[in-house]
Amino acid sequence: MQQLIERLLFFARSSTGTLEEHFAELNSANILEEVYTGVLLIADGRKIVIQRNDAVSIYAEEGSIKQMLRIFIDNALKYTPAGGSIYLSCEATADEVCFKVRDTGIGIPEEELARVFERFYRVDSSRTKDTGGSGLGLAIAKYIAKGNNARLELESKLHEGTTVTAILPRYYKKKEHSQESNDLVRMDDHTRMT
Repeated sequence: MQQLIERLLFFARSSTGTLEEHFAELNSANILEEVYTGVLLIADGRKIVIQRNDAVSIYAEEGSIKQMLRIFIDNALKYTPAGGSIYLSCEATADEVCFKVRDTGIGIPEEELARVFERFYRVDSSRTKDTGGSGLGLAIAKYIAKGNNARLELESKLHEGTTVTAILPRYYKKKEHSQESNDLVRMDDHTRMT
């Protein structure tokens, strides 16, 4: 019940648009490493592995990005039987950073994929009755992604597993011109005029 109340409060707060006020430059590798360290304690017979962890910058709200990744991992743990594996990665391209959580769990039927990010939606209750939950986790993750200018992708096959990917823009600092470079520009302009 406590978790349900906290998640409902998150939805109430999410409409105020406060995430962007707390954006900062973050190291993607540090985020994944911290989340990984925290979830090892609750692995409960499942192997959790970081497959790749690129260290690049993103511009986002740190606490919410970590919460989103924990939601993905929590779902992976719920739907992956003991002995299964959960693979984490952070992969960077020139423009984007992809956080992936892949599991070897029960998977999601294709006809259910479009609805899993809806509030209170749970895949076929006969298959998930023992896992608990309110159906709010992935809906919250969707709001977090949107608030951090990210998009989500979901792939799943029954009896093979699920992969959730959060894709954020890669962050590059804008280079500031030093006084020396400004002087060089001015000298060059002066040379051309004479």
